Amino acid sequence: MKKTLLIATAITCFAFTSKKEYNENYIEVVNTLQDMQEWLVADIQNEQIDQEIGRLYLQNIDECLSRLEDMDYQNK
Repeated sequence: MKKTLLIATAITCFAFTSKKEYNENYIEVVNTLQDMQEWLVADIQNEQIDQEIGRLYLQNIDECLSRLEDMDYQNK
């Protein structure tokens, strides 16, 4: 849950940055979300997180990545 809050905060910060800062932040947020996907998959495989909960988290991360991609496309 903390990670989801961090993601929402990071996305919100984009509204208050310059173009250069936006690009740097965009790359960092995408990389972090992709890392989180990898960690979740590993946690699910190692049974450190319930499979259904992990799947829901992965769906949320996928949705965040999709929205970020849409934002990046609109800002070009």
